[in-house]
Amino acid sequence: MHLRKLAAVLVCAAAALAVADDLTALRQNFIEDNAGARLMNTGPRVTRVYGAAFGFGGSAQETADQFRLDYAEMFGVSPDDLRPGNSLDDRLTQPVLYDSQTDSYKFTLVYYRQFFGEIPVYRSSMLMLVRNEPGYPLVWVNPYVRDLGDFSIDPALKTLEATDFANLAQAEVGELTSFTAPRSVIWAGVDDMIVQPRLAVEIIGDNGNRPGQDPHKRLFIIDVATGEILHSENLILNFSEVSGTVRGNATVGIGADACGPEDEVPLPYARVSVGGTVVFADENGFYSHDPGGSPVTVTSTIRGRWFRVENQAGANASIALPGNPPNVVDFLHNAANTSEFNRAEVNGYVQANVVRDFTLSFNPDFPTIANQTNWPVNVNIASTCNAFYNGNSINFYRAGGGCNNTAFDSVVHHEYGHHLVAVAGSDQGQYGEGFGDVMGVLILDDPRVGVGFQSCAGGIRNADNTMQYPCGGQIHFCGQLLSGCVWSTRTELLATNPDTYRLIISNLTVNSVLMHTGSTITPDITVDFLTLDDDDSDIGNGTPHYAEIAAGFGAHNMDAPPLELLQFQYPDGRPSLIDPDGGTTLRVEVLANIADPQPGSGRFFFNVGDGFAEGVMNEVTANVYDVVFPSAACGIFVDYYVSAETTDGQVQTDPNDAPSVTFETFSAVSLTLEFADDFNSDLGWTVQNAGGLRDGAWERDVPITNCNRGNPGSDFDGSGWCYLTDNSSANGCNSDVDNGTTHLISPAFDLSGVDAVI
Repeated sequence: MHLRKLAAVLVCAAAALAVADDLTALRQNFIEDNAGARLMNTGPRVTRVYGAAFGFGGSAQETADQFRLDYAEMFGVSPDDLRPGNSLDDRLTQPVLYDSQTDSYKFTLVYYRQFFGEIPVYRSSMLMLVRNEPGYPLVWVNPYVRDLGDFSIDPALKTLEATDFANLAQAEVGELTSFTAPRSVIWAGVDDMIVQPRLAVEIIGDNGNRPGQDPHKRLFIIDVATGEILHSENLILNFSEVSGTVRGNATVGIGADACGPEDEVPLPYARVSVGGTVVFADENGFYSHDPGGSPVTVTSTIRGRWFRVENQAGANASIALPGNPPNVVDFLHNAANTSEFNRAEVNGYVQANVVRDFTLSFNPDFPTIANQTNWPVNVNIASTCNAFYNGNSINFYRAGGGCNNTAFDSVVHHEYGHHLVAVAGSDQGQYGEGFGDVMGVLILDDPRVGVGFQSCAGGIRNADNTMQYPCGGQIHFCGQLLSGCVWSTRTELLATNPDTYRLIISNLTVNSVLMHTGSTITPDITVDFLTLDDDDSDIGNGTPHYAEIAAGFGAHNMDAPPLELLQFQYPDGRPSLIDPDGGTTLRVEVLANIADPQPGSGRFFFNVGDGFAEGVMNEVTANVYDVVFPSAACGIFVDYYVSAETTDGQVQTDPNDAPSVTFETFSAVSLTLEFADDFNSDLGWTVQNAGGLRDGAWERDVPITNCNRGNPGSDFDGSGWCYLTDNSSANGCNSDVDNGTTHLISPAFDLSGVDAVI
């Protein structure tokens, strides 16, 4: 843990004690400190920080970590509760938006996870996007964290046994037969839930995917004390939830095998056994190996470096041919093309490689999949009209019940899209369904999803739609909101960038999944696309494809943030104090950004506690003004903002989101510094411990630099000393607080006869 240094205690002639420690004030301070930065809210939660760059450093991680130290508290979490790494593989960073021309990435995504002590807060994280350029500017943050308030864990709390949790889950879903070991978590909700935090466990059960049985796999969050199931979710993600409708020869064109002919296509990266040696083909299906001069048997199955196809309708396809070096041995799977089962094997394999290669073309370091081998593609499952992803494989059904075999292009793309969502660190839900559809839409450049699932005349979903945010329906239905936004943006780009539109929209979309958290589709995603598209660390002045993204997402009520038409500058700075009797002036210059300012249109608004009113803003020269502050009671904070019009009559405010976000000043003739402490001397702070604290009490020291357990590597202002907990590299850098609480208490301040602000 790390305590930021106490700034000051300030005294004015007559004021009421005010402590600006609420979230609103912290967010207000952030906006004041970072011109052009913006906050996007969903209810009380900030869901994105974006706009002009709001952090810099010597590396991407240094920039991100400084933001964590400076501003974590405005999201209701302590900086110490955010620890480096993601929840999937503990990676610290992820490159984003690959440029094949320069063999480099435009951004670095920096990961943090939220903890309560040593316990992770369920699916809570903070993602920060830093541009890879000098200064490493921070341009976007996704604070998917939970404000735990005054939550604590009773040391005397009695918990259930591990077997109890499995029994509770099995009682809920009887088909489950095997369970993971319970993992402790803090449950504080997901997405937009507002719930009381609880100590809980996560446990996952399945039925073993037995032949002839429908697959079942479910995750549970269970209260450790009461056994109450707080949350559960199905981990079998079907392609469709409706029942009754859905150089190998592979189906060409768009759609199921019934919708087009088969033709010879390469099986990329195919696995070939040459005698006793396994070799892999290249992306064009070409392989070679020297076994010496002896005759050998050469064998090919529908399996490759990255995927293995498992035929649930019988033995896996296999061809064995004699090899007499130096002869050529060619294989053609599904040569007869008379069985749906053989076609499904080839189609499933080909399309799985298509979607994987497509993804890696836009991010060669996409988590997990770049190096994941032998991923199962199960085809011809003994059921009909569906397909599913279960976290461990993608799975496709045989023909019947009015549906074609589901191992075909967009269905395979969809199910593997679920896998991309999972390894990127997001939840599924409507977002997972939408992103799965989007992968098929982008690869095929066709808005229809599942063409030939039942009828070759059309698909079962369509991205060329008018879906509107918000959507509260079934998750497959609502997923069309995301595919609609992507398709509409693709169509806008087709008109303006006819040669490159597919590259632009695909690059943005594939990389955007790395930035998503939760399971919903919200306008936050619009900001994600714009941030990836931006080229100057400020999306407020537009991005190279702002108009197309704004139009595409806006068509679905996923509006892009408005552009900052004008710039506002304050050459003398903004005042920290204003005279209570009035008359303090503020010089304001209004400059063109993407539009020209209209002289004489400047306006000033202030709030001294009873609502906003318009004040005096005198034009000195064209588009240069002096704001005159009114009188205000000493000791109060005064909110204010300014505005001006463009030459075509559009109004721009500063801050951009005024009046919901404003600037702030303090009414006082003068302030007297009574106390400040940089902790380089002992000025009387005391430490009190409670609850049987075993380790981690507050101490005043210079931070050590050889540990990476969330402990700070330096003090906040760089002067050397600070208060922190367990400043030791012993025992594996065990620098956390164990088995109790520790309090750091300031010396007493004598404020008799005065009023003060801290």
